[in-house]
Amino acid sequence: MWHDAIVSGGSTTLLLSTALLVTGTRALFAVLYGYALWGDLSDLLKLVGAASIILSGMAIIRFRRTPG
Repeated sequence: MWHDAIVSGGSTTLLLSTALLVTGTRALFAVLYGYALWGDLSDLLKLVGAASIILSGMAIIRFRRTPG
């Protein structure tokens, strides 16, 4: 299926980071919700893990840019 091709090969992080860059966190939650409805549990866990890494990185970058 198409979601197997997206999740395999490490492109999950690319998919999520593109969704974040293009439209913000709403797209991220839309992708996660879609996988919760139609994807497998292992695929959903991979997406949640990738989302956690991406959001943690964004928080670290924002914290370092904060003056003071």
